[in-house]
Amino acid sequence: MSKTRSRPLRRLLLIALLFVALVGVWKARNYQRRYTAAEARKASLPIPVSAARAKITKLETTVGAAGQVLQYTTVTLTSRIAAKIQKVLVNVGATIQSGAVLIEDEKAPFEVALESARAQVESARVAE
Repeated sequence: MSKTRSRPLRRLLLIALLFVALVGVWKARNYQRRYTAAEARKASLPIPVSAARAKITKLETTVGAAGQVLQYTTVTLTSRIAAKIQKVLVNVGATIQSGAVLIEDEKAPFEVALESARAQVESARVAE
């Protein structure tokens, strides 16, 4: 009697095991299937990623955008002397280093003042 009961039970167990194996194979095949990014998004699956060889090509893409260009730092320049500027040595928007010469001023008034001061010192020495 136990043999008659065990035979249908074995058959049922074999069918269940076969069913589980078929479901596993079906799932594995669908998992390995290559989805497009759109299909993956719809099915809430991970978006497939692949690698490709890098190529050196010319990039011919332009991007139009509206916006503002602002300066990094604003600097106010003041002079300790009053003189005419003879030559500007930098261009607008140029990057400069601290201590760089920016302008050349007219030297004649300072040379005249220096000679005058030397003459006064000399006359003060003579007067002593």
